[in-house]
Amino acid sequence: MSSIIIHNKEYGIYQFIGKVESTSKDRETHVHGGGGGGAVRNGNGGSAPVRISSTTTVHDKFFLLNEETNIEKDVSLQNWDVSLREGHIVQVIWAIAPGKGEGPYVVVNNKNLNKPVWSKSQIHMLTKSHYRKQFWGSLAITILISFIFESFLIFLILGIASVLWWSKKRTDVSRELESSIQKVVI
Repeated sequence: MSSIIIHNKEYGIYQFIGKVESTSKDRETHVHGGGGGGAVRNGNGGSAPVRISSTTTVHDKFFLLNEETNIEKDVSLQNWDVSLREGHIVQVIWAIAPGKGEGPYVVVNNKNLNKPVWSKSQIHMLTKSHYRKQFWGSLAITILISFIFESFLIFLILGIASVLWWSKKRTDVSRELESSIQKVVI
């Protein structure tokens, strides 16, 4: 485990390296449809278009064995679509946000293929609560000021400025966390 302090909050970065003992990949497809139908009146009519769509979820499941410690780890991922097979050496990295007991996988690094796969969306989700209190506090102050001055324009200007400011700060935290995780990828 390593940890990094970003803007006064500590994130944990964990890793496990092992040989792939078994692996499976499944795809699950959901088909959604709607629309259609129609009406006829006095010889005139029409029909609504039919809409059909599908979503596919890729499930990767594999078992890693660290031969030095004889510890085994099972890994289950959704929508990563990692390339690996039995015998490959794989490093998995996960991160834990401040105050949390567990966290998501953020990197799966197949060392045989020299192919790290990142989930930047998971890194971004980890930092979601970093400035949550400050954001809501600034929004509350914005509302209070706009009521005092009875101005929707002040609310609009301060509200947009607040959203932009805290979004930028959160992006900075995500970049710093990603940079720290990059140092763990070997």
